Amino acid sequence: MINFFRKIRKQLADDKKPIKYFRYAIGEIVLVVIGILIALSINNWNQYRIERVEEDNYIYRIIEDLKQDTTYLNNKIKETKRNGDSLGLFYKLMHNKQNSHIDFIRLLQLSNWNPQNVKLQDYTFLEITSSGKFDLIESIELKENIIDYYRFRDFTHEHISETTKNGFDLITKLLPSLARYYNYESLMEYEVFGEDDWGWINNPKDLKFKELEASISQFRYKANISEDYYKQLYTKAEKILMLIASIENR
Repeated sequence: MINFFRKIRKQLADDKKPIKYFRYAIGEIVLVVIGILIALSINNWNQYRIERVEEDNYIYRIIEDLKQDTTYLNNKIKETKRNGDSLGLFYKLMHNKQNSHIDFIRLLQLSNWNPQNVKLQDYTFLEITSSGKFDLIESIELKENIIDYYRFRDFTHEHISETTKNGFDLITKLLPSLARYYNYESLMEYEVFGEDDWGWINNPKDLKFKELEASISQFRYKANISEDYYKQLYTKAEKILMLIASIENR
């Protein structure tokens, strides 16, 4: 194409008039500018194509991460619901009279001092943000929803960690009194420990009873808020997946 323009320019300049050299110079400048613009256009198009390939790759990986997250969160919702119900039953039954060490053992089997926190797949998010390539994602709405998802994950993790710590601060004081009664199903038919070891469970005014009650309440609270947080995270993950699907179908 440049040769074509050069041929036209030479024909215009080749009229043996004094301004032919001026035309020739102008023509050379025009050809150079056109060449630069074409080169820039090709380079920009190629760069844009490369960026779109990178964007597609990151979005694909984000989709895979979110699919794993939704499966994980769905299981955690069910798990925390069971834990909350079990601890609620524990709290109710601990206020009933325990007639023997067997009743006390069965009561403790309802407890679940679950230290687990939310664990989402964030490798792709960390990579794309730390590398400064987050802006490769063209959709502003998609970027905002992704950021919101991981910010809420961080908030959830911090709150659950704090709640778990508070619960363990309470139960740690009781562990020497409780540990001996865990996993004693094979010895349930025997009176291994005397009533002095477990009788406090029938006295709401006893300090151990109060500490156990407070700990159960704390872990029940943790289970309830965790269930709610997992549901919110699940909804946010599903929203991102649907948003990606709608963008790809445009």
